[in-house]
Amino acid sequence: MRRSVKRRVWSRVGVVAAVAVGAIGLSLAPAGAVTNTTIGHAQAGSTCGSELTIVQPQSSLASYTVPAGGGLVSSWSGDSGAGTGSTLQMLLWRPAGGLVYTLVGESPVKVLAANSGINTFTLVTPIAAQAGDVLGLHATGSSYCGPIPGGSSALVRVGAPPALGANLDFSAGYGVAGSANVAATVTTGQCGPGLTAHYIGVTTSGIYGSAVFCLNPMGIGTLSIPGAGTAPAQIIKAGNVVWFSANGNNLRVSGYLNTSTGASSFVETRPFGVSGKVLTLT
Repeated sequence: MRRSVKRRVWSRVGVVAAVAVGAIGLSLAPAGAVTNTTIGHAQAGSTCGSELTIVQPQSSLASYTVPAGGGLVSSWSGDSGAGTGSTLQMLLWRPAGGLVYTLVGESPVKVLAANSGINTFTLVTPIAAQAGDVLGLHATGSSYCGPIPGGSSALVRVGAPPALGANLDFSAGYGVAGSANVAATVTTGQCGPGLTAHYIGVTTSGIYGSAVFCLNPMGIGTLSIPGAGTAPAQIIKAGNVVWFSANGNNLRVSGYLNTSTGASSFVETRPFGVSGKVLTLT
C-alpha cells in the first residue's frame, strides 16, 4: 500500500515520475538511439520459503552490475514459483564497503500467480542507476528467488529490505552458492547527438522519482518534464560535489550530491514545492 501511494503522488507532483516516463519515450532533446541492456538472470529456480532480502555482487551466469555510464532501470523479471500469494520485488543496491550495501532503488512489490513462470514488469517510474550498482531481490512465500546454480556470492538477509537510502550489512546474514533469480533492463541513449545523459534519482518524504538531464560537454543543456515544460539546465562538478539546476518559467529544480559523504539536497520550487535528498546523480 505504501509504495502504491508513492507512485500516485509522484505522477502528480514530482520532478520526477513524469520525467522518467518522458525520458524513455518522449523528447528531452532530439532523440538518440535508445539502447536496452539486460543485467542479471531469471529462470526457473528454487523456492525461498520465507521472507528474504538478497544482493548479487557477482555470478558466473551473467553480470548483475549496472555498466559504465549508468542508465534507467526500465523493467525487471522474476520467476513466480508454485505457491499462491508469493511476492517479488526488484532491489537496486550500491556497494558501501565490505558487505554493506545502500538501497538506492526498488520496484513495486508484485504478487505473482502460482506457476506463471517468468514475469516481466515495466516500471512506471524507472530507477536511476549509476555504474557499479548491483541487482538484488526481496521475496516472500514460495516465489522462485533462487539460488540458480552459478556464481558463489549471493548475499542473503532474512526479513524486509531497509528504507531507500539506508544501509544493510549482509555480514549479519549468510552467503549462498548461487545467483538471485532476477533480471533487469537498463535503458540508455535518451539524448540527441552531442549530448550526454545524466541520471538523477531522488526521494522526497519517501517518494521516489528519476529524471534525465541531456547536456553538452560543458555540462549545459535541458531538463524537460511533460506537462511542466522544458528548462535550461546544468550540472557542475567541483571535487566530490556535484551541483545541478534547471531554471525555467514553469520548471525550477536545484540541489547537490557529495559523492564522498553522501550528503545531498534536492529542491523543486516549480511547478510544485517539494524537497528531499538525492540518491543518484551521474
